[in-house]
Amino acid sequence: MTIPVRRNWITLLTPNGKTYKVTTRAKKAGTWQTSTRYGIESAVDKNGSEFWVFIDLGREPNAFYITPLSWIRNDIHQAHLEYLVKHGGHRAQNDESTHHAIPVKRIAGWEDNWEQMGF
Repeated sequence: MTIPVRRNWITLLTPNGKTYKVTTRAKKAGTWQTSTRYGIESAVDKNGSEFWVFIDLGREPNAFYITPLSWIRNDIHQAHLEYLVKHGGHRAQNDESTHHAIPVKRIAGWEDNWEQMGF
């Protein structure tokens, strides 16, 4: 069961006239940190209006990865399932943990993909 998690959202009115909701994750090194609670099996909503923007502050210039909310939620879900299979159906150290790391390689295809929001 997925437990609802709160995120702060920024509402944007973009040049294409649509309104989008965006939330961000930033990192200076390593991976982005989040929770398995965000993971949910879902199809990508190609007309969605909600996005996660991952910001890599460790790169110069900074890098931005713009993922549809439906895509990242499904990605977290799938990656966590694969992790559990790899570890015999359990977390490696603590079954109660909801920690989830997102490495660049999982979202690399979304780098600078601002056009999906009309930029």
